[in-house]
Amino acid sequence: MSSLATSPRALLVPIQTQGHWSPFMQIMRHLMDNKVAMTLCVCQDRADEMKKYVANGDFENADIEVVVVFSHPKTYPLSPESALVSTTELQTKLAEMKPERFSCVISDFLLWGCQVVANELWIPYYGFIPCAAHFSLAVLNAETLAKGGWFDNPETDDRPLDAPGLEIFAMKDLNWRAEWKEMFSLRSKQLRTVTRLIINTFEELEQNSLDTMRILLENDGTNGKVPCKIFTIGPVMLFPTLPSFEITVQETGGKYLEWLDKKPKSSVVFICFGSYAEVGPSAGMAVAKALESTEVPFLWALRLPPETRKEDVLPEGFEARTQGRGLIVTSWVSQQDVLLHPSIGAFLSHCGWNSFMESISAGVPILAHPLFADQHMNARHMVSTLKVAIEIKHEKEHRNGEYTWEAVAEGIRTLMVKEEGEHIRHNMLKLQQAALKAVAEGGSSHRSFQELSDDIKQFRQP
Repeated sequence: MSSLATSPRALLVPIQTQGHWSPFMQIMRHLMDNKVAMTLCVCQDRADEMKKYVANGDFENADIEVVVVFSHPKTYPLSPESALVSTTELQTKLAEMKPERFSCVISDFLLWGCQVVANELWIPYYGFIPCAAHFSLAVLNAETLAKGGWFDNPETDDRPLDAPGLEIFAMKDLNWRAEWKEMFSLRSKQLRTVTRLIINTFEELEQNSLDTMRILLENDGTNGKVPCKIFTIGPVMLFPTLPSFEITVQETGGKYLEWLDKKPKSSVVFICFGSYAEVGPSAGMAVAKALESTEVPFLWALRLPPETRKEDVLPEGFEARTQGRGLIVTSWVSQQDVLLHPSIGAFLSHCGWNSFMESISAGVPILAHPLFADQHMNARHMVSTLKVAIEIKHEKEHRNGEYTWEAVAEGIRTLMVKEEGEHIRHNMLKLQQAALKAVAEGGSSHRSFQELSDDIKQFRQP
């Protein structure tokens, strides 16, 4: 790794669960390309991972140091207690890192303590939002919603939110637990003082939410705060990534791609619920029975709970009855490679934001099967605003309702064989073109990424 003495040095603090870590890696790649030095604060597992990237030469031309700061496992800091632990660990380690070197702090926006650290160092803070602008807008309004009695209130579950830019969502779409109220309320106050946000989205995808955020944060600026700059840089996976981050098919035993090669164009349903969610018996049975009844070809990336076999979550004899038509993979699958395969015609997804961005990038329409966190909001945006997804109806009218196999089957049929599915496919292909245009030279995200680099470079430390 080379020394870039005149470069600005960014203190980087990601959330280390996969859905937050992967897009943060894209930011690191961009900073490296723009000669920004980096100090990365992580837990031991991610430090070991970074050593492999460095050994492979991925950061050969970068000034990057990796510091083990956090003792906690890779979990979300969604309670004041866990957030305080992270902040204390960072502040304790900071004294050993010569903090006067740092020209800015870039952290996941949920790590509110990093904003405190930046303020203590009198350097700019950039909050990275790896999820949707509409989720960020909800967080901005969290304090107001809490005071209005919206949290954990059955009477507000189905009521449209009384907040600018969030009218299409009901409180149940936010899927916020009562115990998160204090955390989100605190982050709501702090976000209104942020002067720089980086969001993994693009202008054409969430124009209304972004415009509303800018108005809210600009209004805050009239009270003596500098108006917030919002850098939209998505879909980040369409920008160049680290060579070692692009795991080859051979390394992952990707025989599933060879299997897809034998299937007709747009004929296969791909099922994957992300890197975090594990499929239990209830969801497994519903999806399996739906797949069997529709007789549609499928590839299922099945993440199982510990000590669980496929037979524990699938109907007896399911694999034998669907042999040839379907393939179940319980090892790691390159979701992006699968979605880009021409045989994929639909994506039965948990509606995580990264998965949605990958689906847009591939032009594959979605069967919305949200499970938790921001996924219900994402699904509502896909179905009601963008019209690039089919909603699978809940069996029960509450936020964590089960899905029946009949509802899943109806969604598959609608998207794969009905005229409505063709309209949705057409909408997704249009959105794909908008995403490709956004990241191309001169596009909105391409310009915003460069503006981000220029903004960081103005804060060089002596």
